Amino acid sequence: MSPDTLFAKIFNRLTIGWHEVETFRKIGKYGLPDASAQYYVEQEDFVAELIADENLSKCLVDVKTFVEDGHASRTPDFLTKSAISVFRLHLDSASLVFAHSILDAALLDLCDVCSMLAPRDWLPVLALKKVDIGSVFNKGMDDLLHELIQKKLEELERESLLKKVDLIFQLCQPDGRVVEPAGFRFDRDRLLSLDGFRHEIVHSNGKRDDSRDIDADLEFMRNCGLHLWCHVNLRYGIRLDPNLFLVPA
Repeated sequence: MSPDTLFAKIFNRLTIGWHEVETFRKIGKYGLPDASAQYYVEQEDFVAELIADENLSKCLVDVKTFVEDGHASRTPDFLTKSAISVFRLHLDSASLVFAHSILDAALLDLCDVCSMLAPRDWLPVLALKKVDIGSVFNKGMDDLLHELIQKKLEELERESLLKKVDLIFQLCQPDGRVVEPAGFRFDRDRLLSLDGFRHEIVHSNGKRDDSRDIDADLEFMRNCGLHLWCHVNLRYGIRLDPNLFLVPA
């Protein structure tokens, strides 16, 4: 794949891919009121069946007390609120996982674009790599450099998202020029925190932090990708081909 095609593919991923994540969240949110109402009715039916069924009611210590003390009337509401909370947690978890996957893949491909456009810029990155002197003579400098870069990219694929970010900044230093989406400022610490939060929410055992603005977190992650995409553009002068614009990968 040419660097122009890959550069466009990255942009499409950071736009079309993010639109898919946003659509996934919107459908989940839009459907929640109707689903909640229907779920509440189902829980009312469940409680009524629990009370009326001779075998099921034996699970209760005292059916009469269960009804008279208001437990029967409060149970559908409790079960519905619990279900909604779990749904929102999973919606947030899935959104963050999808977004992280999009961003991580985009950053890896940006590193690949850099390697295609200016492989010799990778010499400081590979400075500590041990090289057999015979390989230099047998393969030639350019072929050996390409081989080392490919191995580095394979390693980088398994590395954290922040490793990819740091490498792009190392390779792309556009003479003090910075292009940032409106209202955005890159914050490495926030991105690091988000990476940890993604892991935390996936393994949170049903606990959701309602004070967190997941939509703002997702927008920040997308803008990080576009910010770094612009860094590659500024450093190497690569442009977005209109013929490849918004074409699904």
